[in-house]
Amino acid sequence: MPERGKVVAVWLAGDGVVIKRYLGVENGLLLFGNDNRTHRAVFEAPEGSTVVGVAVGRYLKG
Repeated sequence: MPERGKVVAVWLAGDGVVIKRYLGVENGLLLFGNDNRTHRAVFEAPEGSTVVGVAVGRYLKG
């Protein structure tokens, strides 16, 4: 598992791959945060979800 606070790619069961901030595991569920303030700050991933990778950089267009 990645270090807490790292940006990761997550396969959300039933919803595809998303980019989120890893917050840890609580009661057996993966917790993630959103950097986009228009979405919930913290959420639990559905059962069966998994981290597929850790971000190593950013691409800035322009």
